Amino acid sequence: MTLTEWRERFRASVAEVLDLLAISRTRRGGLRRPILETGVATVGVRLAEDAADPFGIELLAVEPVTITPAADETPPATLGLRRQSDGNLVGEVPPSAYADVTAVLDTGLDHVATLDTTHEPPTLTIVLTTEPDDDQ
Repeated sequence: MTLTEWRERFRASVAEVLDLLAISRTRRGGLRRPILETGVATVGVRLAEDAADPFGIELLAVEPVTITPAADETPPATLGLRRQSDGNLVGEVPPSAYADVTAVLDTGLDHVATLDTTHEPPTLTIVLTTEPDDDQ
């Protein structure tokens, strides 16, 4: 289920959504360790119901995306994947990876995110483009 489905189906409060995120979090194989060790992490994601642009153009096999919280939701908001070329929503981070993706984004490190639809499930790859300072 998505965060939106949790809110609608269970009438979940913010605290309850946070609890559900903690319970559903992937315990093994998370993103934090690989992203800090290698600078690259990959996670399976969900495609948006209509992952085509208004002209019906399908997603490319691999394309750059931005990861942004849904503007119309109270935190914790769904992390949407938006096509960089036109800003259209093409997917979302599943609740099981929410905490790890949020932690990576919260580092403030520059990164590049790509969506690969040639896999099942489709995958989001995050590559750090800057190294953390050793002095900090």
